[in-house]
Amino acid sequence: MSILVDQFIDNMLQSLQCSAHVKDLKTGKYLCSNLINVRKFGFSKPEDINGATIYDLNDFMLPFWGEKILPNTIRQECEVRDTGKTTIDTGRAFLTKDGFICVHHMTKTPIPNSNGIISSVFTMSANITDKLTLEQLWVMYKRFYLINKQRAIQMYLTHIGVFHLFNECPTEAEIRVLIARTQADSYKKIAELLNLSIKTVESHISNLNKKTKNFDLSSIVYLIKITDPHTLPL
Repeated sequence: MSILVDQFIDNMLQSLQCSAHVKDLKTGKYLCSNLINVRKFGFSKPEDINGATIYDLNDFMLPFWGEKILPNTIRQECEVRDTGKTTIDTGRAFLTKDGFICVHHMTKTPIPNSNGIISSVFTMSANITDKLTLEQLWVMYKRFYLINKQRAIQMYLTHIGVFHLFNECPTEAEIRVLIARTQADSYKKIAELLNLSIKTVESHISNLNKKTKNFDLSSIVYLIKITDPHTLPL
């Protein structure tokens, strides 16, 4: 029966369209995972994470996810073990191994063994980054790439699906105009949104058009979408 249960859990993990894994609570080791989860850490297949612990991941993920992820994860899993209840952690933001911002809604659910003892924990992390506005996401990229504004621009444009449409990176001011262009279609309205002169807006849009790969700016604006890069095909 245990083998069938394990197989069912693994099959369920692989079918989910969000990050998911199962850990042994005694050893802290990952027992199984899905592809979306491991790609956040730079791995290419679910088996790559089996047997690792959060401490192993922290050794190379610390520069990406910061100081709070490790203690928060341990605290949450101890709570699951001690209470036998599901815990929820929402709004956790970090960088994945490949540099994309990820905001999670994380649920940890206890799994009892055949003796009824909580022995493992099932974690499901829904990526809610697409619930952010374009402006909120841009602010996050600037915060995470505080000392490398050019990188922030590159990663942001990649995340919203349009970096490949430019042959030259826009400036920060032009990014703000690009975002405003998704909310308004006239120079006057964009100028009002950004508290700029119409002439300045015209200049930025002209520069944006010059930096595209023969695309009309309206076409680029139409294609902008916040997605989870880790759900895309390899």
